[in-house]
Amino acid sequence: FYRYRDTFDENPDLKIMIYIYALFVSLIAFLIPMHSYDLIFASLIALMLPFMKPVGKWISIFGMALLFRPGNLASLTRLQNPDSELFPEGLLMSVALALVLAGTAWSLVSVRSSEDAGIQ
Repeated sequence: FYRYRDTFDENPDLKIMIYIYALFVSLIAFLIPMHSYDLIFASLIALMLPFMKPVGKWISIFGMALLFRPGNLASLTRLQNPDSELFPEGLLMSVALALVLAGTAWSLVSVRSSEDAGIQ
């Protein structure tokens, strides 16, 4: 992606394709139940963070930070699923993935609205 940074800034269709791809990956991660070790493909979203709009980028970064060692963070904050003995950090991971999904959706919506308004 970095090699095509100039092309990215000049091509609004490429922006929309990357944002849709990021939204698709984050939607899959949010909807499919997984263990924390299954979230390695969330690194695909991390590769797209430099291209995202600032507000969406920071929402996604905060969500991805929560995904780093979610078991320890869930124990520390007591944000755990009390019904699950094997996977108590599932509640925290759901919140984190919802933030990542919201950030990628925000970026897509903001790039679409800025193009409709004629803003670069």
